[in-house]
Amino acid sequence: YGYNDGGDLIRMTDPLGHTTRYEYDVRGRRIQAIDPDGGITSFEYDPDNNLIALTDAVGNRTEFTYDARSRQTSEIDPLGNVIAYEYDAVDNLIRKTDRLGRVTLYEYDTLDRLTSETWLGGANLIQYQYDIADNLLSIQDGFSHLSYQYDALDRVTQVDNTGTPDAPHVVLDYAYDVAGNVVSVTDSIEGTPNGQTAYAYDALHRLQTLTQTAAPGAVATASAFVPSDKRVDFAYNQLSQYTQVNRFNDLLGTDLAVRTNYAYDTLNRLTSIDHLDTTATPVSFFHYQYDTASRITQITDVSGPIAYDYDDRDQLTGALYSDPNRTDESYSYDANGNRLESHLHGNGYLTGTANRLLSDGTYNYEYDAEGNTVLRTEIATGATREFQWDHRNRLISVTDRDADGTATQVVRFVYDAFDRRIAKHVDLTLGDAQDGTILYFVYDREDVILDMLDPDGFGPEQPSVDQRYLHGAAIDEVLAQESSDVAAWLIADHLGTIQAAVTSIGDLTTFVYDAYGKRTVAGELEIRYGFTGREQDDVLELSYFRARYYSSEIGRFLNEDPLGFAKMGLNLSSYVKNEPLRFTDPYGLDRVQAAQSAAQRIIDAIGNDSTFREFVVDPNYNWIPYEQAGMVRNMWFKITLPEEERQKFICSGISQQFNAAFKRAQERGEIPADWIPFQGPRGEGTFTQSLNILLGRGNGHFTNDVRVPGVGVINFDYWKSLTGKPQVTFAESRI
Repeated sequence: YGYNDGGDLIRMTDPLGHTTRYEYDVRGRRIQAIDPDGGITSFEYDPDNNLIALTDAVGNRTEFTYDARSRQTSEIDPLGNVIAYEYDAVDNLIRKTDRLGRVTLYEYDTLDRLTSETWLGGANLIQYQYDIADNLLSIQDGFSHLSYQYDALDRVTQVDNTGTPDAPHVVLDYAYDVAGNVVSVTDSIEGTPNGQTAYAYDALHRLQTLTQTAAPGAVATASAFVPSDKRVDFAYNQLSQYTQVNRFNDLLGTDLAVRTNYAYDTLNRLTSIDHLDTTATPVSFFHYQYDTASRITQITDVSGPIAYDYDDRDQLTGALYSDPNRTDESYSYDANGNRLESHLHGNGYLTGTANRLLSDGTYNYEYDAEGNTVLRTEIATGATREFQWDHRNRLISVTDRDADGTATQVVRFVYDAFDRRIAKHVDLTLGDAQDGTILYFVYDREDVILDMLDPDGFGPEQPSVDQRYLHGAAIDEVLAQESSDVAAWLIADHLGTIQAAVTSIGDLTTFVYDAYGKRTVAGELEIRYGFTGREQDDVLELSYFRARYYSSEIGRFLNEDPLGFAKMGLNLSSYVKNEPLRFTDPYGLDRVQAAQSAAQRIIDAIGNDSTFREFVVDPNYNWIPYEQAGMVRNMWFKITLPEEERQKFICSGISQQFNAAFKRAQERGEIPADWIPFQGPRGEGTFTQSLNILLGRGNGHFTNDVRVPGVGVINFDYWKSLTGKPQVTFAESRI
């Protein structure tokens, strides 16, 4: 690393000699970033240090405007489309007009809590209600209604979907230990107890044992079968990496189904995953080799070794298979990560302004002003696929038409107010509103735990449980699924991609994917989850990544990142910056997998540092995972400043405490010595002091940055949540 006299990073060279350079103006503001291939990204600022223009490496220019209080008032994209924002006197966003002219209004109570979101034109009204402790009591819109109950420590004890139109009635009850860890989740379906998932933890609050069984009082009904017994045991090394995971077909841990062993090298990189059956025979395995930049250069699985190549920007350029039944892969990209050529479509790619894919040689694509794909036309036949989107740019319908324009299939989606997709309606005949099937999705926090199928759509038959799922502690760690006929253990690689399934009676099903997640061989057992543990929609040939749908065929999302440039990604439709072997994007918002693993290690270590906890953490919240974070994605904890710190900015204490706790964790061997907290805090925006908490206003935040070899930089970001509570989250970036 190289720095100027002001301490700004001006040069970063990776172990392979690839150098990224940075330039700054006289005020220390970054004005250029030059990647190893010479691509230049430029930044412009106003006198108040607000970013007013960003030009990417292929010349796309995005502009931003601000009011006298440095609140962003507009964003103008490279096509001239404008997003406009308006605020109230205390900086709450009250009106947003998107690039299609759709208006959304926001209202707040006297405590600045969001109480309603109105889509003009009558499309939707979202309403929020809170208790005196700022806990969300209910959230309701035209498509969903969720109610919450809490205990004396403000922990969610019950979630009830009563009032959600047409959906089956499901209630989830939560129990906790004294440390605030969830110890059980019990679901009731149409008023009858059904399933229970239980959690046990070690002294470091890591999940040690996970079980799933029938809930007390459970009986089989027309709506649900009673789940069978399952158990999973987890073992860790000192760095909280898995060393072994054992899956059992009973609660006592005597009927072993699959054992998984993990191994790591001296740099703590994963070198092997071995899935073994009851006789210690490999069911599936993955062995990994890396280059000096920690990029995966070879994976050896049951089909043999696969070699991978990269360009100077770490983008995947090739996959060479030893298995003659698999097709070698090749990719090349422009300066902004858009595909130029591939083994799938040759050099048929055409990219327009704002990084929008116009053609891949097989299909032509059209977009609306918001960057949503609205039409795909097959060049050879003229057959089309139409996409429809709502005010939040959520995909709500897909219509396939033949060359004559006749509709052949319509798929519709319904979402709750948290943007979680809660229903999927597939209509194949199009002539009868009662026709088709509806699949309802029931969530425990961010994960689907039940698929409930209505086989005749809106006809007389009632929905019943089609599949029940068991999830681990990690994001998209789908461990098992169960239907009324069979339970199956799901076997994954390092990305969480489901590579095989083993039933409770020992039957094996395997799957094959290309590097970008296209399923090339499907097994006999129907498994809805696939690439990186996300849902594989075989009807639409898309993957559901929560905030967005992803096409593995083109290696892109169907629409732009809802976070915009917040994560400094300049291509808003690209998938993990074309590094699909190193990263995943579970929320469709930001690539996180390797960074999440590293960040969780840091959180585990620092979160158990008593000095740091006493300094910044409310004991009622502690360090809690994203599953308990409600409306806040990723990991976070609530900050409460002690009395003596109330009149100081957060950077006057928390950053130093973070770095000190980080060093102590390294001395204990819990964090590798070459992980460097190299910058912090970095502040933007404005802040105000309110009682015993620090509230960020507008875009105000401070960050601590940790450089992790082979990952990049993890930003631990202190910011204001939707409810006004200070939060800490983390995100990976490549500065």
